[in-house]
Order: sequence, then C-alpha cells, then structure tokens
Amino acid sequence: MSYDLAVWDGEQPLDDGAAGLVFDELYERYLESEEAAVPLLPRIDASASTLIERYPEDGRDSPWASPPVIDEASGPIPYLLMSYVRAEEVSGYAASLARVAPGLLRAVCAGIPPNCAAHGVPSRKHDFGVCASTR
Repeated sequence: MSYDLAVWDGEQPLDDGAAGLVFDELYERYLESEEAAVPLLPRIDASASTLIERYPEDGRDSPWASPPVIDEASGPIPYLLMSYVRAEEVSGYAASLARVAPGLLRAVCAGIPPNCAAHGVPSRKHDFGVCASTR
C-alpha cells in the first residue's frame, strides 16, 4: 500500500476544499499533460533534492514507492509516492521543510494520512487535508 503526498510552491490553501481544487488544477496542468515536463521551480527542486538526500531512492530501506521521485514532478509540483509504513516519517520531514522555509512548500495528502495531527491537522479520514503547512 502506498501513500501519496503532493507538494507545491504557492499560496497556502484556506481549507481542505481549496487545497483539493489547487491540487486538481496543478496535477492536470503539470503531471497529466501530454506536453513535455516543465522544469522544476528552483525551490521545489531544492526541496525534492533535500528529501531524496534524507531518504535515498535506492536500497531496501527506501520509502519511495515509485522511484525515481523526480519522474513524478513538473514545474511547481512533485507528487511523492511513498510506502504507507514510512508515510508519517517522510511526510513529517516534508512538513518540517515547510516550517523551516515558509512559503517554500504547500502540501495536500491524498488518501487517509496515518497521522495528520502530527502536522497540525486533526487526524480524521479525508480525501484531502493540508498537512505540510506553515500556518
């Protein structure tokens, strides 16, 4: 089972509904498009590199469900597919990156997060929830 975390550069969504709408638009525009991938924004590239440095893509302990991670990224949005058992750890680190560099990362959890409360969001079943936020 995998856990999907979409991270993007942009304004903080006001709530779950707004986050879902932003995610849908970015996913369609940058990840589903038949056009060539758009180069990653420098801040997203740096964040993705930091995540990969902390959690390498190769080896038995890799949390990534579909490496290379960068293949699921375009423009302002990498779509991070990770093993469910490591999701809390890896998404928590992504959230810490957002707190260290405000304005750098925004995220939406797709699926049922293992513990969004650790990221400042009440733990509950939801399709979308702002998890790696800086608010």
